[in-house]
Amino acid sequence: MKFIKHNCIDINEQKVYLGIGDNNIVFDIGARTDCLLADLNNTNKIYAFEPNPEFYIDLVENNKNKNVVCVNMGIADFQGESIYYNNSQSIRHNKSYNYDYQSKFTIKLTTLPIYCNSNNITHIDLLKTDCEGLDYDILKHSIDFINKLKIPYIQFEFWHEGVKPFQELLTEYNLYFINGAPYVEYIENKECLLYVDSDLLNILDNILTPKDMGGNIFCVRKTLDTNIVDFINNIQEQD
Repeated sequence: MKFIKHNCIDINEQKVYLGIGDNNIVFDIGARTDCLLADLNNTNKIYAFEPNPEFYIDLVENNKNKNVVCVNMGIADFQGESIYYNNSQSIRHNKSYNYDYQSKFTIKLTTLPIYCNSNNITHIDLLKTDCEGLDYDILKHSIDFINKLKIPYIQFEFWHEGVKPFQELLTEYNLYFINGAPYVEYIENKECLLYVDSDLLNILDNILTPKDMGGNIFCVRKTLDTNIVDFINNIQEQD
């Protein structure tokens, strides 16, 4: 399998996406300006949500002639409008960062159930969120809908809230930490996907999170064949 050089998405995240296979329906919530997922596998149909109008223009331009539906709207835990703080790329006013919060504008928001019901979407293979601290709120609001659709895979980003709240919410899923270079000082195991047991949870929530070191979690629905994790961990780049 071939990987793509990218400043923000490392090899292990690419392994996860390649490992889930072909012909998937993917929701990429917080897509920013490009959609690497489409470049890695062009058989998948991707709904890319980006509320920032400047990012959205680039998102559309960068995904011409690809199987990507670009949506100039954010997914949240409510429908309506909200102030978007441009420097934090979020509707959340995070006082822990020295951002210029005067740079802000209004964006449109909807929820995952409302968008899917309005567009007759009854199946999602991968739900991916990268929403600068809003991931938990989005998943919590949508959990009944997620379980109704029996979405096979979820990937979310965690920061200050840690992983435990997600673990308690996503009871129908096994959670795996997407390992990578920033964590070598803290985690001895170098495999791509690491099951979030109590020991790893302690590292993520009590060591990494207080250091402002977030990360990504890949969730596999418990009813699925767990061989997908072994397959992803053994993916090698081919020339």
